[in-house]
Amino acid sequence: MKPSRDFHKSRAVAWLFLLATLTADASEQVKLGPPLILPLPLEGVRGISLAMGAGGEIIELAGPTPRLLIWNEVEEFTGEFQPSEDRNVVLVDIADDAGFGFLAVDPLIPIIHSFGRRGEARPGLPLISKTVLEPISVCSGENGTIYLLNQKDGDIWRVDRDGRATPLLIPSQFKLRSSNSQLVRQPNRSLIWLLNGDRIISASYGGQIKRIMEIQQSSSVDHAVTGDLLWVVGDGLMVLSSESGEVVGRWDSEAMKAWGIITPVSIAGQSTRLAILCEDGKVALFHVDLP
Repeated sequence: MKPSRDFHKSRAVAWLFLLATLTADASEQVKLGPPLILPLPLEGVRGISLAMGAGGEIIELAGPTPRLLIWNEVEEFTGEFQPSEDRNVVLVDIADDAGFGFLAVDPLIPIIHSFGRRGEARPGLPLISKTVLEPISVCSGENGTIYLLNQKDGDIWRVDRDGRATPLLIPSQFKLRSSNSQLVRQPNRSLIWLLNGDRIISASYGGQIKRIMEIQQSSSVDHAVTGDLLWVVGDGLMVLSSESGEVVGRWDSEAMKAWGIITPVSIAGQSTRLAILCEDGKVALFHVDLP
């Protein structure tokens, strides 16, 4: 006796239901275990920005007097440095320099500051441009090209290693307005741009916008990239697939508090590690469990 058409239809529906269930389950398999709170000297510290290097180092830009706090899990190294003897320097963002050290910017001085992997100061890079630039966010590509966000208009600029700066992406041309933005890079792929805390924009290194993703995250302050995952931190923490824009993990403010994370101000990622910086200077380091 042959199975009826209804039997085949029911079996097909069952397989579709199972496939949808497996897909939904897979999308929620990004997990975070309890974090390690880094042993940093935090007396009188206010957290500003955070970066992670390929060599295992985590570097915190702290204030009010500019300081660099460094921790390296691999080398078991902890250090504290004053990035500049000039008290007029007001650093606002720090980023990994493609594995060769770190870059930092000050919107009041058109120079890109450079530091080694252990925080040692290197000669800065004066910006050469007809426009007076006020950099508020910085990142670098694998080929050494530097990208920065200009505070005055929210434009993204490309900076060669000789300091020559040229405009790369102008938001107004795409009917985008920027009042509060942060810039990071996705290795070998694109620039990732958090615009006004409610949209993530992916753009090519050539300045072409590839995707705009709306995000539902209250009071978003910063974002980071680990592989194909985009992390956004604010009142809570969420993670999206960079391929589909689908939310694949979310933790609310109560979960953050349970981890000891209160008032996050910055986030950084490298491979399967994720770190969150709090306003009080505390840094929580997570291992990301992938599917």
